[in-house]
Amino acid sequence: MTGVQTCALPISEIVGDEQYLRMLFVWGYGPLDITDLRIGETPLASFSDIETETVQGYANDPALTLFLNDVFEDTLNITLTQAAGWQLRTTQPNADEISVDVTFPKGLVQFDNQGNKIDRTVTIEVESSPAGANSWTQRGAITVNARRTSAIRRGLRWFAGGGQYDVRIRRTTPDTSSSRIFDTLVWTALRTITDRDPVAMPGLAKTAVRIKATDQLSGIVDSFNGIVPSIVPDWDAGTGTWITRPTSNPASLYREVLQGAANARPLADSRLDLAVLEDWHEKNDAEARAFNMVIDFASSVRETL
Repeated sequence: MTGVQTCALPISEIVGDEQYLRMLFVWGYGPLDITDLRIGETPLASFSDIETETVQGYANDPALTLFLNDVFEDTLNITLTQAAGWQLRTTQPNADEISVDVTFPKGLVQFDNQGNKIDRTVTIEVESSPAGANSWTQRGAITVNARRTSAIRRGLRWFAGGGQYDVRIRRTTPDTSSSRIFDTLVWTALRTITDRDPVAMPGLAKTAVRIKATDQLSGIVDSFNGIVPSIVPDWDAGTGTWITRPTSNPASLYREVLQGAANARPLADSRLDLAVLEDWHEKNDAEARAFNMVIDFASSVRETL
């Protein structure tokens, strides 16, 4: 089992009143055989509302559809009141799309004289302008009506067309000091979405994940792992040939270090003593020897061998 590195910033999104996370992980140089995916020690099948998509690191791998964009998320904690008016933040450059999230951390509800819950409604306006231009375009209103004492999240997303933008939000519903009303409102996220593959390097094995975070996760997933043997030329004594397949035989992986994608100057077959490697491979099989190591650090060819 091996861990994996995140290769793009996680994306959080609000669907209805649920929060989801999209994440992209890189396993390493492909091709790799990727199975038994887990978060910590828990199989993915134990989680609800989770989708995964994996490419093994072949040259003709299709594009991942669960994580197509490069997203920069500013995590905010700005309380919105009518008295304070507009609150403004600026996106990152090259914004093809922009999204915002707002949260009612204590819920949204009003209580009558008998202590019964009744509906409470709050409306928020969202506008954007090219950065520094002060030329505002209304992007929509978020209206929330609820009678709930647990957190409520809502989001808004729109196409921007490139460039950098100022985004401002204000609460239009009057403020209240009543102890019978819970309607504290917080601007919690501003995202800059750029339409490009966040990992431009070809030949990498990757997994994209979309998972419901609400009631399942307490933060980003930093313990994603799986069983990931290399798919490389592997000596087959029965046929007397090298067959490309998943293997942990030290002789096959030794050859891969010398000739694989991670080597900037791979050696030709004529530079290798294949007969010695084949003999070593058969001895490894006889003694059930295997090489399983997570190489997530810089190393020379000689040190790796």
